[in-house]
Amino acid sequence: MKNIHKTVPTDTAKEKNIYPTAIADFNYSSTYTTSDCLNPSSVAKKYGISTKTAREIMHTFKNTNKYMLVNGHKRAIIINIKGKHGPFLHPLATSIFEKYLQKIKG
Repeated sequence: MKNIHKTVPTDTAKEKNIYPTAIADFNYSSTYTTSDCLNPSSVAKKYGISTKTAREIMHTFKNTNKYMLVNGHKRAIIINIKGKHGPFLHPLATSIFEKYLQKIKG
């Protein structure tokens, strides 16, 4: 898979740790902070699964280069945040994660 272009945040967005997002068909905010992204333990708490299961699913998404289309642009479902350890679930990808959990549970 080829690398995709990343949006370049403005200087004020860098200072406030806010990164821009594109318009999607579902509920969204025009900006997200790093606290809006979910780490494996918060994903496990939100969906009632074990942390190990959440981490395995997130690593599967990351290793297979799963992405979502937001306004015609590719966006990664699992992101890395500079200065923080571990994978994080993108705030717009929660519905995709829920559908995957329903598929696994049957």
